[in-house]
Amino acid sequence: MYTLAKLWAINAFNVWKVLCGLDTTRSIAYLLKDEYFVKDLVDMISSFILQVAKKDGSLYPPIK
Repeated sequence: MYTLAKLWAINAFNVWKVLCGLDTTRSIAYLLKDEYFVKDLVDMISSFILQVAKKDGSLYPPIK
């Protein structure tokens, strides 16, 4: 079951994929089922995390 926070994160990730022109036809769950796509998913999530910003455009502080 998805919590509100998980749904927000998945939606934000999906919007980011659209904005970056990435393939949006495969869900995260689909990509995790196939070992071939896991590296692609890890690369996408890494890029997403590095680029994510608050609504006001400021970046989140790094985790220490």
